[in-house]
Amino acid sequence: MSNEHPLLHVYTASAGAGKTYTLTREYLALALVAPEEEFRRIIAMTFTNKATNEMKERIVEALYRLCFNLGEEGLLQELSSELGFTMEEIRSKCWKMLLALLGDYSSFKVKTIDSFFQEIIRTFAYELNYAGNYKIEMDAELWLYQSILLLLHSLHTPGYEDLRHWITELSEETIDEGQGHDLTKTLMRLGRELFKEIPLRAINTEDFPTKEEIRSSRRVLSLFLKQCDEERLHVAQNAIALMSQEGLEPASFKGKGRSPLSVYTKIVAYPEEVPSLTDSFLKIDSSDDYSEYLTDAIRKNEALYASYLRVIEGGLKECNKKLVRLHVQRRTASIILKHLSKLGTLSDINTTMYQLGQEQNTMLLGNSQHFIHRIIEGAPAPFIYERLGGTLHHLMLDEFQDTARLQYENLRPLLDDTLSSGYSSLIVGDIKQSIYKFRNCDRSILGQDLERDFNPYFQDHILEYNWRSCQEIVLFNNQLFSLLPQVVTDLLKEKIERSKLIFQRSGYSDYIPSSDVAEDVVECYATARQLVPQKNEILKGGVEVLFYNPEEESPIDINGEKNLPEILLSLIEDKGYAPEDIAILANKNDEVAEIAECLLKYVDQHPEKAQSLKFISARALLTTNSNTVRLVINLLRSLANPKDEEQHNLTEQHYVSLCLSQKDDNKCISFQEIIHELVGRLPYLAMYELVVSIIDLLQPVTSPEEDPYITHFLDLVYNFHCEQPTDIAGFITWWDTKGNKSQLPEEQGASAITLLTIHQSKGLGFPIVLLPYPTWSLSGMRNAFSFIWTSIPEDTRHELGIDLSLVALEKSSTQMSDSLFASKYFQELTDEIIDRLNLFYVAMTRAKKGLLLWLPKVEKENVTDSLDSLLNHIFKHYNLEEYLAPIPPQEKKYATTSQKSGLTYFPRIARQESSNNITIQLKSKRAFQDTEAIQHGAVMHEILSEIVTMDDIERVVKKAVRDGKLLEREREKLEDRLRKELSFPLTQKWFASEVVVLNEQDILLPQKNNFYRPDRIILCPDGEVVVVDYKFGEEQKKYNKQVAHYVSLLESMGYKNVKGYLWYFREETSLISPVKRN
Repeated sequence: MSNEHPLLHVYTASAGAGKTYTLTREYLALALVAPEEEFRRIIAMTFTNKATNEMKERIVEALYRLCFNLGEEGLLQELSSELGFTMEEIRSKCWKMLLALLGDYSSFKVKTIDSFFQEIIRTFAYELNYAGNYKIEMDAELWLYQSILLLLHSLHTPGYEDLRHWITELSEETIDEGQGHDLTKTLMRLGRELFKEIPLRAINTEDFPTKEEIRSSRRVLSLFLKQCDEERLHVAQNAIALMSQEGLEPASFKGKGRSPLSVYTKIVAYPEEVPSLTDSFLKIDSSDDYSEYLTDAIRKNEALYASYLRVIEGGLKECNKKLVRLHVQRRTASIILKHLSKLGTLSDINTTMYQLGQEQNTMLLGNSQHFIHRIIEGAPAPFIYERLGGTLHHLMLDEFQDTARLQYENLRPLLDDTLSSGYSSLIVGDIKQSIYKFRNCDRSILGQDLERDFNPYFQDHILEYNWRSCQEIVLFNNQLFSLLPQVVTDLLKEKIERSKLIFQRSGYSDYIPSSDVAEDVVECYATARQLVPQKNEILKGGVEVLFYNPEEESPIDINGEKNLPEILLSLIEDKGYAPEDIAILANKNDEVAEIAECLLKYVDQHPEKAQSLKFISARALLTTNSNTVRLVINLLRSLANPKDEEQHNLTEQHYVSLCLSQKDDNKCISFQEIIHELVGRLPYLAMYELVVSIIDLLQPVTSPEEDPYITHFLDLVYNFHCEQPTDIAGFITWWDTKGNKSQLPEEQGASAITLLTIHQSKGLGFPIVLLPYPTWSLSGMRNAFSFIWTSIPEDTRHELGIDLSLVALEKSSTQMSDSLFASKYFQELTDEIIDRLNLFYVAMTRAKKGLLLWLPKVEKENVTDSLDSLLNHIFKHYNLEEYLAPIPPQEKKYATTSQKSGLTYFPRIARQESSNNITIQLKSKRAFQDTEAIQHGAVMHEILSEIVTMDDIERVVKKAVRDGKLLEREREKLEDRLRKELSFPLTQKWFASEVVVLNEQDILLPQKNNFYRPDRIILCPDGEVVVVDYKFGEEQKKYNKQVAHYVSLLESMGYKNVKGYLWYFREETSLISPVKRN
């Protein structure tokens, strides 16, 4: 659309269309109007830190090159023409801007959209009831995992009866469906639904179903299903009786036992089963000529034919309609009921996540959008800008197809304010590259909403030229993506037509799904055709498709005729491409792993090809690829739970196997010695120091190749220790949910083939791209724990007898197409198809010079929604072969002698000699033999340090349970024990409300730069001062000396009546011992 004075410029940037160049040009065009000031009033936002850094670098680089006439002639001319300045004036302005920008770099606002919103949250922390030192938690998975562990610890708490019942149901259902018996994993899959916008919005607006609504609806729906089954049986019996009156039966019709009306026989014979309705049954009443459904014998017999017509008109047609209507009603009730109990479980998980956040003064990043929405809804945009510390004139938003609905709602008022003030803004995106639906991204915002919401200012621009790929690739993709969307649309329309028939037969005419939704696929690709710039027309490239018989071979079958390693060697050794020129893309991580395994297997058989087939992948960079790192984790597990014999044996076997693999295993100490050494050090070492000690002990079994992994692992441990000081168990929890996914940073320019998923490849380009697995299903809705969240229309709620505001329907259930949610289902299916078709588009547009894909031959004529089926269909029925061309040789041949390694090896970690470390001599070896006792003492010490008065006992102990430091079954016993201990005459005085308590208070000696920290100092109203230290082991003389020193220090500070006590906590009783002073 074109406006006379457009202010909102929206660029559709297909793959390779020069998006970065356009953003840079438009940024400079805005900023150079007032080069020393205007850049402070522009904010550019994208979605990743990497993209942010690239944009910053590109803008600064362009400024520098323009200043010193180092190229960029085209950009200089465009800026001169657009702004009306001479080229020398542009250079002068660039110099002024560069100096101003570098002098005030913090005002150079190019950031991620998340960091922008975090800035708003920090500005409004007080209004949101968050303390000034609150934290933003970015790792939703870890947060969810911790919450689920806390929830499971609470299952036996009174008030959780519903949750126990629902979780039991969930476990049984998961096991019955063959999805495993790991309850935590099941709850994690379910809990991820809380990161979706619709349920999260419902929770924040208190529209999420309550437990009472869930219980009530389950009862009503169960009764409704029972009534449907009874009525269905009654309809079937009535239909058979009608036919019997005329001497007919279901088998009298064409097909006999398989005739359309045999469904009635099945219902009567098996009333407990739910029959499906065949297409022929649905069509039987839509035909004017019923004779096509009759056998030849009936059709030729006038009397029997007349009987048939009497049956049809006398009630069978009505029976058919009732049966279809009951089918729709039952499907609707069934799919609502199936996951209803999970809503209650989700509600409890969310409550636990919220409580965890309140206790830790932490906000989950995903929830921040809802808090921001509250701010923006209630405040004018200029006020928000003012609170952010400045005025913004221009917004530049990149990758806008990846915007979530709530993000857009939060950005819209800010965008509207700049436009209404007469300032222009710019948005760049491409709905064909929207591949993050699972992250709540909504392509319709870019495709439809922007033009509707900002119509007076809106101006669209299409970047038509592909500057990345050669002519052969562009022309092939132009043809492919003009055909493929239409074939997919036709296939989707067929599914919708069948669903329409059900609603026509059932009488639910208001619920008939529209076929128009399928046209979204074609509309999405309306801008797919690209032009080739003149300078690229002379570049030669190629597109190859290798067909293979899937029953005999596959791309990763190294014995196959067209196997992947042989193709790679042909490209590298015969055509002269360097390994780093080549990328192999796959849809799933598992497929990437299969490709890596194939290459390794080939190299094992052909070691002379190892240099050419060296590869780098995200999985190869995982920290867990190091044997030593895995052994360190196993040792930590053994230390955290010394009574777990299975874990102990596993760790020992791991260590022994590594020892046996060494050339000189005499350097290895015994496993028992390692455990003994670590247990001895355990009480005195922080988490990071403990890990360093373990690595030190494992030096004899550590190979030099592992050093990069170990160095990176130590960085992870150090960062964790600084951010979340905790015990071993806490670190293991973090490792299992987040740490084990960490990767080494990839070395840029490494001479190796790149293996990566298509999602990881987005935004990248490679000279040669190989796609071995273009075989995924476009519908992709296979996950039983992925839901469509929707409201229920009022008339449907009335018909079913329930009053639920929100329900979760299983995405993978095709039964939705026969339910009153059919329109919602087909909209979701269309969105899923577009998302997965876009994934293929992204994969096909990464190549610069050569594109090669493997396709399994599909002999069947019927087309499915599988990508390989669709591609086979297009190659068979359209002349796509004429766009294929062999990948040409590289003009400059790759020299194998100049290859670099894919990883930089770091220096070996220096062995730490024990003589160089501070050590504490153990006077009692027994004190540290049982690590479980040590951990229990640490937990008890922490609990006592947080108790000021007896009223704090319940709160502090519950917090320890929620934090996973105590088991729920231990809670009540410990609370009773503490109440008893604090009720003695002496201790009662120490925990009275009238005393002043200083827990864990430092006593500083400035002249020596030392400090001491008693566990509890009590200042009594009568002037008495009491020092108490808690102990959890045996009595020792040094403890008396320690507290006596505390008493002396307090006396030196002017306190007169100071007494000291040692409080020994034993298993059943305790001992309070006054401190003796010499």
